[in-house]
Amino acid sequence: MIKHQIKGNASQMIVCQLDPGQTVYCEAGKFLWKTVNVGVETRFTTHEQEEATKDRTAEKDAFVAAENSVKFDVKWAGFSAGRKGGEGFILERFTGIGTLFIAGAGNFIDLNPSKYGGKIQVDTGCVVAFEDGITYGVERIGKFDAKGMKTAFFGGEGMSLATLEGDGEVILQSVNMVALARTLVHASGQASTEGTAGSIRGLLGGSTD
Repeated sequence: MIKHQIKGNASQMIVCQLDPGQTVYCEAGKFLWKTVNVGVETRFTTHEQEEATKDRTAEKDAFVAAENSVKFDVKWAGFSAGRKGGEGFILERFTGIGTLFIAGAGNFIDLNPSKYGGKIQVDTGCVVAFEDGITYGVERIGKFDAKGMKTAFFGGEGMSLATLEGDGEVILQSVNMVALARTLVHASGQASTEGTAGSIRGLLGGSTD
């Protein structure tokens, strides 16, 4: 197991202490710093902490780093699931025994569908990871008719939910990053428009009427 500490509150980072012979791999965009006695090499490879003793598949942006004994692979979630879910249908799969670091937005929520009738429905943007015994799919909300289209349109989140079935751990994040990005873009657009209007009002003596 990799010795580590989680630093920070809002935007956290993981500080790892490697013993001689230990190796960690991570995505280049998530590496921050190292001491000079730790070697580093770059490779083209198919890519809150937990010890991985079972198969675990993870959402494509959740992976941070893993011990070298944890093997990485890509799992195909199915064309239908990806097309309906809108979040991509490639999952990252991790197997073996060792330390695996994954990240999410907000807080992590651990659930087991078997405690809730064997199946839960989740916003597609809130799935972080789940064990290999869990079956992943996507279900449409409501009927594909005028009423259903209206509900989906005004709801703003599409017409589908991810379904997770079986007996195993499911990790969800409390913040949907896709929805958050949309909100920030919308707010940025409003701020830009208000700023432009304010400048015009100033040029015209305080009024655009």
